Amino acid sequence: MRGGYWKPKGRETFRVWIPWKGKKIFINKYLDGTPMYHESQAKRVFEKVNGEIDQGSFDPALWGKVGSLIFQKAWSVYMDQCPCGADRADARERIFKDYLLPYFKNMSLADIEEHHINDWFSTLPKSYAPSYIRVIRATWKAFLNFNRITRVKALEFPKVKVPKKSIEWLTLGDQGKVMEFIPPQHKPIMGFITAYGCRPSEACNLKKTDLDGQKKIVTFRERKNATDNTLKITPEVEELLRPAAKVVNLEYVFCSVTGLKYTRQVVYDIWTAANKKAHKKYGVKIVSLKNGTRHSLASQLLNKGESTAAVARILGNTPSVVERSYGNISVERTEEILNGARMVHEGGNP
Repeated sequence: MRGGYWKPKGRETFRVWIPWKGKKIFINKYLDGTPMYHESQAKRVFEKVNGEIDQGSFDPALWGKVGSLIFQKAWSVYMDQCPCGADRADARERIFKDYLLPYFKNMSLADIEEHHINDWFSTLPKSYAPSYIRVIRATWKAFLNFNRITRVKALEFPKVKVPKKSIEWLTLGDQGKVMEFIPPQHKPIMGFITAYGCRPSEACNLKKTDLDGQKKIVTFRERKNATDNTLKITPEVEELLRPAAKVVNLEYVFCSVTGLKYTRQVVYDIWTAANKKAHKKYGVKIVSLKNGTRHSLASQLLNKGESTAAVARILGNTPSVVERSYGNISVERTEEILNGARMVHEGGNP
């Protein structure tokens, strides 16, 4: 006898599986097409299927197997059982309709082989950025991995190389030029984000209970990695908090003049508008809010000689993340380091 049968945890019906032509075939229906509620039914199906295999007459289509694995039907199950955010769900559906459905429509997942994957991959537009090609590839791979029970071995996918982008950042002077164009009512939150290099959501969600005036510390709680990060309130930040305290809101530190909590999008828009004006007047390069604040603080500190461990502590990350994603040593700083090392080697004072 090949395969077996079992009752999956949390389900009321039995399932039968058998190996067939290098694949695992799963059967959920009894001989009359109804669910298998009793072990005796699963045993009878199991024995009958093995008998058909021995006789060479087994056809998985007759057992309702192919229909459940038709590409578009399997995709509906995947979307239903693997929920995600609205934006990600929309992106999945676009990829499904534009790049997957035209090629794999009406195919059974059990019949898809690596040559299909390679052929499909070659149809993707060559003009697309490698990063977007990788997103399409990852979406398709995640879908097949979700259905891995239908296959004995995983499928190999073509590799996608995405060039590493250089980290854009601003000097302290350039940040000051951008801050010139921040409206006065928004300077407290924008100055706070710049001073600590915190994420916009961390500043928007900062509550009055997260500030300890006596110990002069601020605790960032609602963070991306779900770990709190406590820092001292500097005199500069203390000045920024004074006008913020005048806005009437019982819960959040930073709010608009009407008392409404800031949103990430509003903060992004404020930065973008000010950055464009600073670029037009002073030639300050256009960078994203994250690069202009969080990445800039990390790069500024590293170029002053601070350790990656110290920078990581301030940002609430690990040193490896700082080295990989945030830190950027300027050419001028490398010259200073090299000159210092040369002077030490020659016996001089660096």
